[in-house]
Amino acid sequence: MKGHQNERNFVGLATDGNHIVCGSENNHLYLYHKGLCDPLMCYDFGRADSTRSALLATDSPSDFVSAVSWKKNSNIVVAANSQGTTHVFELI
Repeated sequence: MKGHQNERNFVGLATDGNHIVCGSENNHLYLYHKGLCDPLMCYDFGRADSTRSALLATDSPSDFVSAVSWKKNSNIVVAANSQGTTHVFELI
């Protein structure tokens, strides 16, 4: 699999059988199909958006996506990073 980084921290990993979702030491979440090396999707936990205040948008180089869980029999993925930022994704 290409794109994600994992050299020193445990990063989250989950699968639904056909897809793999994993965290990365670059503070991104990656979605892969089991038959492809390149990611289908990449989400940057460090980007500032309307759901985060400017005070929380200070991304440290040491932040990483540390927890990933796939809701059983669904297309819902929950992921969190080392700073406690949590996102829920609906994969369509």
